[in-house]
Amino acid sequence: MSGRADVGTDGGAAVAGLAKENVPSQLAAPVTSLSGIGPNSAEKLARLGIETVRDLLLHLPYRYQDRTRSVPLHEVVASRDCVVTGEIRNCQLAYGRRRSLAIRIGDGHGELTVRLFH
Repeated sequence: MSGRADVGTDGGAAVAGLAKENVPSQLAAPVTSLSGIGPNSAEKLARLGIETVRDLLLHLPYRYQDRTRSVPLHEVVASRDCVVTGEIRNCQLAYGRRRSLAIRIGDGHGELTVRLFH
């Protein structure tokens, strides 16, 4: 088994962790070994499936966004969260009912317009 576990950018939790058989003893210790974690807190954490220090470190928020992986602009899919990088090609400040900033970015493969309000 590999030492890394990677999950795609489809909104699921992205975890880069150690394989269970390679866990150092500090990470394999129960959460009660940490200062401030008593029996009551340990019971609440156990309901979430968190029993060791390793489990606690790898517990990610429900809507975790992996910002380490950038998607090329030509692969962006509507209604799917992703991180993109590019060069600012144009920007305009627009006045109307609400002030907004329209930014056009490109990466050599595609372009994208981002509109920011306020």
